[in-house]
Amino acid sequence: MKRIALFLCSALLVLAACNKHQNEYTLNGHLDDTAFEGKMVYLYDAFMGTVMDSTTIANGVFTFKDTVGSPKMVTIRTNEEDLNYDMMAVLEPGTIYADLVTDSLSGTALNDVLHRFLVSDEALGEGLEEDYYSLMTIEDEEEQKAAMKEFQERYDEAIAEDIKLIKQYYDENKTNILGIYFINNLVEMTPDQFTSDQLETLLQGAAPEVVNHPSVQMKMEMLKKLEATKVGQPYVDIDVIDFQTGNAAKLSDYVAGKIALVDFWASWCRPCRGEIPNIANIYKKYGDKVAVISLNVWDKPESQEEAIKELNMNWIQLTDPTKNATEAYGVNGIPQILLIGADGTILARDLREGAIEEAVVNALKQSI
Repeated sequence: MKRIALFLCSALLVLAACNKHQNEYTLNGHLDDTAFEGKMVYLYDAFMGTVMDSTTIANGVFTFKDTVGSPKMVTIRTNEEDLNYDMMAVLEPGTIYADLVTDSLSGTALNDVLHRFLVSDEALGEGLEEDYYSLMTIEDEEEQKAAMKEFQERYDEAIAEDIKLIKQYYDENKTNILGIYFINNLVEMTPDQFTSDQLETLLQGAAPEVVNHPSVQMKMEMLKKLEATKVGQPYVDIDVIDFQTGNAAKLSDYVAGKIALVDFWASWCRPCRGEIPNIANIYKKYGDKVAVISLNVWDKPESQEEAIKELNMNWIQLTDPTKNATEAYGVNGIPQILLIGADGTILARDLREGAIEEAVVNALKQSI
C-alpha cells in the first residue's frame, strides 16, 4: 500500500510539472534605444492598469518568463518622464517576440492576430496627423477652412473604416480574450452612437470571459449612464466641493431654477484649457442670465488652483470629491460641456467652440 501511495504521489508530481511546462510563456523584448539601457520595463494588465511584473533592459533586450493559466492581455511599457515606449501583447503559452521600437509582435496565435489588426489599424490613419498639423499652419482663413473641410471628410471616412475593421476582428475573436479588447475599442470610439442594448446584442455568443470581464461591464454601465443623462433627460445631482469656500455642496445648489453651463475639465487637459476662453466668453456676455460652472475632475487640488489663477477663471468653480461625477454622466473623456435648462432638463451635451454660445443663445430665446 505504501509503494502504491508513493507511486501516486510521483505521478501527480510529474503531471503537475508537465502542466506547468505547458503553461509557460517567454516574452523576449527588444528596445534598441541607448537612453533606456539599464532602465525598467513593466507589464501592466491592459484592461485594469495594474502592474503585473517588471524587469531590466540590458543590451537592448529584456525577458519576461512565467506561467499563465489562461491568456492575459498586457501592455509592455517603460515609465520614464520624457520619451516612453509601450505596446500591447497577449501572454499565452509559447515564445513571444515584441519589439517596442518597430512595434513588431509575433510568436503565438493570438499575438499574430493582434499584430495584424494593429498594422491594419495604423494604415487607416496613416498621414492624418501630419496633415492636420500642416493645415494648422495655413494663414489664410478661407483656405484653412476649405482644407479643414477636406481633412474632416478623410478623417470621418477613416473612422468609419476603422469601426468596420474592429467589428470584423471582434466577430472573429469574441470567444477569446481579444474579444474584450475589440469590444472595448468599439464602445470607446462611438460612445455617443452606441446603446446598452446594442452592446448586449454584440455580446451574444461571446465567451463568458468576454461578457463578464470588469472592463466590459464598466462599458455597459457607462452606456446606461449616458442614456440616463442624454439630451432631454433630467440632470443628475452630484456631490461637489465649492472651490472658493471649501464647503461640501450639491450641483443642484448652483443650477436649480437656472439655465446652467457645466464644464467637466482638468488642468492637465489641453483641449479643456483650449475651451476656457469660450467658457469665459459665455460668462462675460451671459453671466447675469446663465450659471457658468467649471467642475474639476481627475485632478489635484493644487493643480486646479494654479490653473484657475493662470486662466482667470472667475466664475463658479467646483471640485468632484467622490470621483463619481464623470461616472454619473457617463463621461469617458474631457472636456465634456453640457447645458441644463431652468427646468432641469439637459438641453445639450458635447458642446465645443462656437456651438457653446449657439446653444446658450437658443436656450435664452426659448426661456423668454
